[in-house]
Amino acid sequence: MTTETSTINWLLIGVTAAMTLFILFVRGTEFYSHRKLLKELTEKGEKPTVSYKNYNSLYAYSIMAVVVFVASLFMGGDLFERIVMSIIFVVLIGSEVLSAYVHAHLYTTSKEYIYGATLDRYRSIKGYEAKGKRSTYILKLNKEKSLVPNEVAEALKTTIEAHKKSKKA
Repeated sequence: MTTETSTINWLLIGVTAAMTLFILFVRGTEFYSHRKLLKELTEKGEKPTVSYKNYNSLYAYSIMAVVVFVASLFMGGDLFERIVMSIIFVVLIGSEVLSAYVHAHLYTTSKEYIYGATLDRYRSIKGYEAKGKRSTYILKLNKEKSLVPNEVAEALKTTIEAHKKSKKA
């Protein structure tokens, strides 16, 4: 391999590492916000319950991290470059695992819910709008839309109905 090719490879590795660190920062911030919301809710005296959880994405990303690490070790190029790239890719996939964990749960209380890094009150929900076969928009009174999987929207609807019935009883 020529010196020019090696320099370009290291430049690409540097750019990829910088982008990976940025993505890791964004995902880490989202994870931290999620944990902070849960802590604040618990400190208010509310005991959040898990109304929905799905770890399929976590499992898929974990398997992908192992496959990418092993596959990148057998790519062409210098051994050190391959090891560095495999570590970068694993860290990048690890940051997606953080995001998948945050979006794997729907926490509900008697008045509020947490999905992702967002805490909302049930009263803020104006309605629901289907988006394709797998996703639903939660329409809010402040004209915001939150895109969630259909299972999360159904769990939220069920929880809200259960809380309304318990208030009437």
